[in-house]
Amino acid sequence: EVPCLDQNSVIVGYSVLYGAVTSGVGGTVASTSGRALTVNGLYPYTNYSIKVSAVNSDGAMGPYSSPLFVVTSARLFGAVAGLQAINNTFTTITLTWQPPPVPNGVIIMYQVTYSTNGVVNT
Repeated sequence: EVPCLDQNSVIVGYSVLYGAVTSGVGGTVASTSGRALTVNGLYPYTNYSIKVSAVNSDGAMGPYSSPLFVVTSARLFGAVAGLQAINNTFTTITLTWQPPPVPNGVIIMYQVTYSTNGVVNT
């Protein structure tokens, strides 16, 4: 909050500028009359830059704050791509695949499930 003696007019709202750091695009602007805002429609496991500026009753905006960098939470991964069976023998199958196109987080391991005569194995 700006001290009263430093205000040129009444603060009536705030402008919030946010965008994905890796996008290279200027960002999206949202407005609020309060001092809190929930931003929806963001991508999972993405680093966002967020800056806030006060707006006075004349419609003038103050300078934006220093950026706040926040990473959204990870979520369930998509399916792997390009699953192939190579080097098959009488007793083994070697599988290869590519990570999901959009990983939505850090992949630390893959789980392979297969069945033999109706019995599921992991």
